[in-house]
Amino acid sequence: MTTSKNWTGRGAAFRGRAIFVDAGKFDVSLSSDPDFLLNFGFPAGDGAQMAGNKCTSCLNAKIDCTYVETPVKYAPQSYVDALEARLYHSEALVRQLRNELANIHFASTSNSTPKHSLNSSTETVEKNVGGLEQVDLLNVSLAAMRNTLRAIAAPPSPPQADDLLHLELAEKFQNISLDPPHSHPFVGKSSGAVLINAAIEMKADVKREEALGQSPSGQIRGDITDVGAWTSRRCQYWTARPWGNHTRRRTSGARSTCPFKFPSDILMNQLIDLYFIHQNIYFPLLHRPTFERGIAEGLHLRNVGFGTTVLLVCAIGSRWSMDPEVAEKGLACGWEWFDQVSDPGISIERAQLYDLQYYCLAVQFLSGSAGPHGCWTLVGVGLRLAQDIGAHRRKARIEAPTVESELYKRAFWVLVCQDRTLSAGIGRPCALQYEDFDLDLPLQVDDEYWDHPTHPFQQPAGKPSVIAAFNRLILLNHILAYSLKTLYSINKMRWLFPTYERWEEHAVPELDSALNNWHEQIPDHLRWDPTRKDPIFFAQSVALHCWYHSLQILIHRPFIPMLGKSTPMALPSLAICTSAARTCANMVDVQRQRTGNVPVIAHLPSVFISGIVLLLNVWSGKRSGLVPDPRREIANVYKC
Repeated sequence: MTTSKNWTGRGAAFRGRAIFVDAGKFDVSLSSDPDFLLNFGFPAGDGAQMAGNKCTSCLNAKIDCTYVETPVKYAPQSYVDALEARLYHSEALVRQLRNELANIHFASTSNSTPKHSLNSSTETVEKNVGGLEQVDLLNVSLAAMRNTLRAIAAPPSPPQADDLLHLELAEKFQNISLDPPHSHPFVGKSSGAVLINAAIEMKADVKREEALGQSPSGQIRGDITDVGAWTSRRCQYWTARPWGNHTRRRTSGARSTCPFKFPSDILMNQLIDLYFIHQNIYFPLLHRPTFERGIAEGLHLRNVGFGTTVLLVCAIGSRWSMDPEVAEKGLACGWEWFDQVSDPGISIERAQLYDLQYYCLAVQFLSGSAGPHGCWTLVGVGLRLAQDIGAHRRKARIEAPTVESELYKRAFWVLVCQDRTLSAGIGRPCALQYEDFDLDLPLQVDDEYWDHPTHPFQQPAGKPSVIAAFNRLILLNHILAYSLKTLYSINKMRWLFPTYERWEEHAVPELDSALNNWHEQIPDHLRWDPTRKDPIFFAQSVALHCWYHSLQILIHRPFIPMLGKSTPMALPSLAICTSAARTCANMVDVQRQRTGNVPVIAHLPSVFISGIVLLLNVWSGKRSGLVPDPRREIANVYKC
């Protein structure tokens, strides 16, 4: 058998092409190439270039052409655009980080440069400064990695003075509880314990100075330390009540009927309404039309997950109920419904939407109880479940929003916000950092426009969304988490700044700048206006600004003179904290005058911290004589 003189191609080149073989025209021989079985001597199919996608060979032979060209699959243009945008953003971050690391690298090596070489190295310096783009990123990255590995591999360093102070404070809080050791929750540096301790010590100093002034001999007999400040407490708020000492039990989500006892229909509707008015506007976990539709269809009577959600909503709403059936129970209100679902049990199945909503709502209820310390653990469990089902990741392709996808998104972001605020309040690390998720923010579309018949998930033009405040809170909490990691973590960021002993003084202005940028971008309908008519936007504005001012206090607290070592930032930080606390107190006072004594739990921790800062200002002013009018400052404290 002879080989044809016609062109012989590889078999892979003809996949998807019609092959017409005339035994009289072409010679077929076994290929010597082991990768291919046959070599065919024939012209390549040209259907892609011909009219009707018919090969020339088929047209000449007057037969049906079976030419098939495998279509090339392209990613959706929207997805490509998203990837290009992320790539552009990543490149910008790399360029910025490269410049910053280069500056650190030059600063760390400048101390070892001989003096005589400084006068003769102008060209070298100019080359380094002008060529930052050519900095060897590998060496810089290895240097950062080396510092990190040295830090984690080295023996534990001796505790810092402020670390010992906080450990001592934790022991003092242990003394408040009558329970055995290690049964009381640990409190860390960012908690309010530091401020409380400073206020107690400041008060003791003032009393000591007053006693010295009144003593004829200039001596004090006995100990005037206010021991009761750490041992006394209001038992009605600290002591666990019978309704809180419920038996732990497991509720199965597989039951077809709910073994729950719900409030009467009238009371349940009232409690649901109170929840959406006073709680859901700050943390929009639930979609009200979907929730109320489930109630109307009796879903809570046959679905354990939804029934659990309904009971928790009723428990939270009871905080604002004036119904005699609820109000007469006092601090026990809501527990009869929460107790039925107090333990979600342990399940090996993947979490569902109701499971995430459970942890969000349980934390909201327990945050206002005598045992809020368990909230931090519950949030961590909820975030782990969310990660397990991928709720923390954005979709690979841009898809049309659905009610379920948006509810998953809301649940995750509520858990993230709760994680940050609780971690800051009790001085513990956040469960998730910013780099651990990439989920999009919730759509700024109000609930009533989700199911629009012609334009679903579209907010009317010119109408502000209620969800905008929550999205602003999410961005604020990113700054909060980074502030905790930078200023309050156990090892802080010393490994990133090995050449700067007082690196905090350089980090705080950066945090302040980020905070100011956030404040400048607040939408007009959420800016502070004591005369704003819309009650929802007014309440959201108060909460946002209180959270903003409490973060200001959190950033500058370590530099208040009575809380730490004296630094050049001491006086500015004290002024910033006092001003922020005073502003927060005035805002909540305006809110109280407009709404009466309706409890506002969402930003209660911010108000508490502001009150402690103002109290510190009063006692420090009494000792230094700088407070012009102590009564006015005390009046600000009472506003909190």
